[in-house]
Amino acid sequence: MSVSSPLGLRPILDGITLTLHIPYDAEGPLMKRVLEIRKDPTKKPDGFRLRDGTLRQELFYRRAFGVALTDGGPVDPFAQTEIHGLIQFGPVHDNGNFTRFEFNPNKLGPQKTVELLAAVDHILKAADTSVAHGKVTGLDVAVDLPDILPDRYHWERTTNVKRIVFTGMSGQPETLYLGKTRGENVCIYDRKAKLGEGPQVTRIERRFNPGMEFSSLHELENPFLILKAYDLQVLATGPQVPNGIPSQYFPWLQATAASRGLKGTLAHLPKPAKDRYLELLEANKPAFWSPDEIWSYWPDVLAKTFAETCPTEWGLTSFAKAEPALVDAT
Repeated sequence: MSVSSPLGLRPILDGITLTLHIPYDAEGPLMKRVLEIRKDPTKKPDGFRLRDGTLRQELFYRRAFGVALTDGGPVDPFAQTEIHGLIQFGPVHDNGNFTRFEFNPNKLGPQKTVELLAAVDHILKAADTSVAHGKVTGLDVAVDLPDILPDRYHWERTTNVKRIVFTGMSGQPETLYLGKTRGENVCIYDRKAKLGEGPQVTRIERRFNPGMEFSSLHELENPFLILKAYDLQVLATGPQVPNGIPSQYFPWLQATAASRGLKGTLAHLPKPAKDRYLELLEANKPAFWSPDEIWSYWPDVLAKTFAETCPTEWGLTSFAKAEPALVDAT
C-alpha cells in the first residue's frame, strides 16, 4: 500500500521517440512528398513547414528535418520559426529502413501535440503508414520535486549502480546520473540551475527504450519502481541515534554517498553499525516518494495529452480508459 505524497507528484511526459518501418518501395514517394513540402510550404495548407536539420541531426541519418507548426496562417519560407518536432529518414548505419520522429508533449501541450502528430501523419501517408503504427523506442518520463535541491535526499537504483555527479559553479551537486549519461538512465538535476530562472525544482527523469507500440503506452509498467529515496539526515547524532554520524561529517557523507552509493559509503563501518544505519534509512524513507501513487496518474496524463483530442483512427482512444500498470519493470 502506497503512502500518500504530500507534494501531489504526477508523471510528466517529457519526450517521445517514435520509429516507423518504411518499405523500400515507399521510400521514394515519401521523400518526394517531404521535399515538395520543404521546397514550397506556401502550397500546403496543413499548418506546418519543414526546416533542414543540422549536421548533428543528420550524422546518423541521410536526411533530417525540423517540423514547425504555423497555426494555419500564411507561411514565410524564409522566416526562422520555432521547431516543434524532429523527423529523420534513412539510418546511415542500419540494414533496415525506418523513419524516426521525436517530440516533447509536455513542452507542446495537448493541442499542439495533436497538431504536430497530424502534420507528421500527413507526411507519412505518402508511405501508406501513420503515426499510429509507430513503435516507442525512446521515452522520457519525469517528476518534478518543488522546493527541493538535488542533494537534499539520496537516490539509489535497484539495478545499475553506475553513478555520475556533476557540480555547479557553487560546488554543490546539480546533476546526478544513475546509469550512463546517454541511453537508458535516471537523471536527477536542478531545473532552476539548468534554466537559469524560475522556482527551485528538482527534476527526476527516467529515460529508456520501452520498445512497445505507441497505442500500447497505457500498458507501460511503472518506470519509477527502480528508484529509491533516502533521507540521510536520520543518521545524524541525536536522541534517537546516539551513535549516529556527527554533523561535521555530513558533507563528506552526502558527497561520498552521491558518488559511491550507500553500500560503498558505509562499507568501511563495522557490520552492526552499517546494518543499523541501513535499517534506519529504510524505516524513515521520505513520504513524498511513492512510485505507485505517482504512477496512478499515468492514465490521466495520456488521456489529457492524446485521447481527448486525437482522431479515433489513430487508435489511441484506449488511453482514456487505461488502468496503470504497477508491476516492477526491472
